[in-house]
Amino acid sequence: TDYVTMPLFPVSLNSNDDNTKILELFRYLGKFVARSMLDNRILDFNFNKAFFELTHARSRSRCRVNDSADIQEKLHIISLVDDHLAKSLRYLLDHRENEKELEQLTLFFTLPGYELDLVENGSSVMVTTSNVQKYIELVVDYIIGAGIEKQLDNFIDGFSDVFPYSSLL
Repeated sequence: TDYVTMPLFPVSLNSNDDNTKILELFRYLGKFVARSMLDNRILDFNFNKAFFELTHARSRSRCRVNDSADIQEKLHIISLVDDHLAKSLRYLLDHRENEKELEQLTLFFTLPGYELDLVENGSSVMVTTSNVQKYIELVVDYIIGAGIEKQLDNFIDGFSDVFPYSSLL
């Protein structure tokens, strides 16, 4: 009864925590996936489609994931990971000029669903019309950018220990 039903996707890391073990596991996962491909074995893993899209993009450039993509493209990728979050961010984007609406939401600069500050003392910085765009950009970056880039890099490196990840591209 405790099965994973959602496709697998990395959780954003808190840069203040020691994430060594998590990153090591992503490296092992990369090795495991690569070895299974070499052995023509089928894995019963349900990876999120966005995981490999972002991993491919990261492997090609080793720069921040989708830096050049516009906000709508990024929200589409987030919708593959967390549709409710994508809808909430679109709502904020659509109502970014409505101060009363934003005030009623009582949002702070923390990552939704996590106790992770997006800025210093983010749990005490309220989202307003003047900073809502920055809030959206930071949430997007933590979900599909800086928050997961170390996991993606470790997966790619582990995979590449077996054979070059770039050969998949």
